[in-house]
Amino acid sequence: MNTLKKPAFLITFSIIIFLATGSCLYLRSDLKNAKTAANIRIPRISVNTIGAPSKGPSNAGVLIIEISDFECPFCRRANAIINEAIKDFPKDVRLVFKHFPLDNKCNPMVPRPFHKNACYAAKAAVCAQKKGVFWSFSDMMMKGSIDKQALFEYARSFGISEQYFGSCISSQETEEIISKDIRDCSSLGIDGVPVFLINGRKMVGAQSVEKLKQIIEEELATRK
Repeated sequence: MNTLKKPAFLITFSIIIFLATGSCLYLRSDLKNAKTAANIRIPRISVNTIGAPSKGPSNAGVLIIEISDFECPFCRRANAIINEAIKDFPKDVRLVFKHFPLDNKCNPMVPRPFHKNACYAAKAAVCAQKKGVFWSFSDMMMKGSIDKQALFEYARSFGISEQYFGSCISSQETEEIISKDIRDCSSLGIDGVPVFLINGRKMVGAQSVEKLKQIIEEELATRK
């Protein structure tokens, strides 16, 4: 009797384990689907990026919009972090830059003088973009000084003449480009920087490299 019951017991036990394991796998899949669905329902916002400097594939699965100020210390830190985070996704991420300098000389959203060189630096970046060197020029600004003398030195290092650079910075066209970025961003309720829009998901402040990578991976997962 005992010899007959033992196999039966083992068979019954194996079936229970199999069903339990199958349920765990099903639940794991179900949770993954729920997480994906929740990710899709995350509030998303968009901003006009026509004419804004960008880098990365035009068909990238993830669009990151960096809204920033070259004089803001938190923006500088955030810029270094985002550049580190996207290194692992050269074919999957497109990065776009929008200006939001925190100074009342060009930004009506700022009630008083604050970052005294921010407006001038933003205009300098626009002029560098017109010469096709925005990203290299902005890297210099994010890492170094952005007073007038330094900006002209950066321009000379890229072969940009002082005459062109000074004229471009003071032009009405350059002023309007910065004003347009400020209007675009303020229409979204943005009143401080840094801000990142990752496929429309709004991230405020400097995030960790790990957090940004996680969000990029989540966004890519929803497109598979």
